[in-house]
Amino acid sequence: MGRLYDVKTQLTIPLEGTTMLLNAVEMAYPANAAFVKSVAAPTFVGETQRGKVYEFADFASLMII
Repeated sequence: MGRLYDVKTQLTIPLEGTTMLLNAVEMAYPANAAFVKSVAAPTFVGETQRGKVYEFADFASLMII
């Protein structure tokens, strides 16, 4: 088994017709776990042809040990 450190998650949303809502992102890990709201606000990284890119740098607050 291995471990991952400093995992960053990027979301790309379309340039038109969508808006990133703070406190509206939920994550479930592992997949059969209950969804938990993200506590950290995403950072706007930039725009690509595919859309606006936001990054969640830290999901540590969601980890259950």
